Amino acid sequence: MPRWGLIATVNESPEALVAFVCHYLRLGACEINLYIDHPYPEIQTLEKLLPAAPEVTLTLTDEA
Repeated sequence: MPRWGLIATVNESPEALVAFVCHYLRLGACEINLYIDHPYPEIQTLEKLLPAAPEVTLTLTDEA
């Protein structure tokens, strides 16, 4: 089976992002990189909702 991953710039609620990640993990993604595209005070919530998901990398972005 081919290996594939996903890169996305996102601006959604933690719940929507968890659903997004779960969907692609079920489809077989072996790597998911999410670039959070806005100030995100709920980042700790998202990290708690995606514990022990080594396939997922979260990156906070800024205007630069």
